[in-house]
Amino acid sequence: MTTIAFVNTASGGNEGQRVLDHLKHELGDENVFDIKEDKGPDRGLETRASDPTQDTRVIVAGGDGTFSWVANAVEKRNLSHCRLTVIPLGSGNDMSRALGWGKKFPGLSNISHQLEWLNVAKPRKLDVWRLTAKHSTSSTALVDDDGIAHGARPLVCNYLSLGADAYVELRFNQLRWDNPAKYKSRLGNFKAHFLVGSKYMCIPQAEKIHVADHIQEFNVDGKEITIPDSLQALIFLNIPSYGAGTQPWGRLRGQKRADISRERTVEDMYVDDRKFEVIGLYSLSQFGRIKILGTHGVRIAQGQRMTLKLKSESTPFQVDGEPWEQRGGTVSLEPGNRIGVLEGPIWRSSSRKNAKFDPVPRASIDKPFVPSTHQTPESSE
Repeated sequence: MTTIAFVNTASGGNEGQRVLDHLKHELGDENVFDIKEDKGPDRGLETRASDPTQDTRVIVAGGDGTFSWVANAVEKRNLSHCRLTVIPLGSGNDMSRALGWGKKFPGLSNISHQLEWLNVAKPRKLDVWRLTAKHSTSSTALVDDDGIAHGARPLVCNYLSLGADAYVELRFNQLRWDNPAKYKSRLGNFKAHFLVGSKYMCIPQAEKIHVADHIQEFNVDGKEITIPDSLQALIFLNIPSYGAGTQPWGRLRGQKRADISRERTVEDMYVDDRKFEVIGLYSLSQFGRIKILGTHGVRIAQGQRMTLKLKSESTPFQVDGEPWEQRGGTVSLEPGNRIGVLEGPIWRSSSRKNAKFDPVPRASIDKPFVPSTHQTPESSE
């Protein structure tokens, strides 16, 4: 059993560098990699995780974007012998929350306990989704160049969204890209998000983003869906935690009809059932009510594939907290190869905050997914 670690030293203010030094002491220099300095996880995976006969535990110290960065490389290589775990250093840390590794950095003194837990942590499988985004002016599969430059990857681990929530994330990141030294505090980042969101909520209703105005066609598993004119955000959710610990899908406890269609049924979400959840938000204030009151968003559908054909020349998107501006064209999702993960010490099956795993065994769970037609988005890495 091998344990390696990828640390984003740009995450968590000064904590990233401290975690890097601490893990090198615990695991050895040869097993710990600065993902920012290396410009990705490729070097570490190639040198320390290439043997498929050797079970490998992969620690990802960073935020949700860092987790997606590593997961993208693991999925692309179909490294089924790797199991990912998290040391949360980001602002939202939704993947860490979902897998039971905590909502914030636990402190250096607790990292040793986390390393010990790896010896007994239960291995699981996690669905991931391949993202293809094409601008109206390009036939090449891509994610917006600005987004790639700041860390976006063509794989969805947590969620993909468009609309008001992505607008807030995009505007916040534009501020951070212009002045990165100012946005290193987790609390400060929360305040900045709140301020950007509050400004959006204060603009006239007619000037707010309405998702239906941006969509020409939308289908899930080949069936067309009409989006209500009043929705301001559309979310494709893979794990229960979204937006720093909110659970917009909620619990259904059985099969129910979708909120906007009598013909569709939806059920409880699992993170390993080859389905994503499609959720709508009428406003950012609805997001606040979900977070505070524990309600749910507009449950629209569940599925394995989706395609969005956009008519707007400028639509804010985000994937796992990494935003970009989509210039028309099409955006689609299809299943990727499931990746291995480990349950954390505070994971509980009874908690609505934690990921749920399908109790029904599925024969195809470890079979590589090979799409009939697929273009991988270009990356600047």
